[in-house]
Amino acid sequence: AVGYSTCLCHSVLQATPAFDRRGWFQTLQDRLKSTPYPDRLVEGVIKMNLPVLGGTIHSYEQQIRSAFRRRDRVSLNHRTAAWLASYFDLLFAANRRFNPGEKRLLAQAQALPTTPEWMAADVEAACTGACSLESCVADHLEAMRTRLEYYLQAQGLLSQQVTS
Repeated sequence: AVGYSTCLCHSVLQATPAFDRRGWFQTLQDRLKSTPYPDRLVEGVIKMNLPVLGGTIHSYEQQIRSAFRRRDRVSLNHRTAAWLASYFDLLFAANRRFNPGEKRLLAQAQALPTTPEWMAADVEAACTGACSLESCVADHLEAMRTRLEYYLQAQGLLSQQVTS
């Protein structure tokens, strides 16, 4: 439901079929290539992913804060990775691009037409802080989320009250 929501579509577009006797796969690829990214899909990705980042009691940020208090590096890493998966899902949807998955994700995000301010540096800092017990990475993720919300608002994808 969250993170990597359109990876299958990206994989279909990138695939070279080894065998497609009836042309079913080629038809699917052609349909994906010729159909604009649906506005409802953008809205759905935002609706599913943005709330889980932070701001609620069960959000990734709160789970990361709990893991930090427990001094649980494995949980910190795991929840930060989940946070980043949803973050990138939002970013690709805002650009009306299918999510390419986790390989070379930062480089692919940097090639998007638009991104939030300091996106690459933010992601690098989040990855560096994912297992740190010196300071809680959730503080940085919260700032990233705020920049993402302003970015989505500037793209016309969020209402004013979300970032207020």
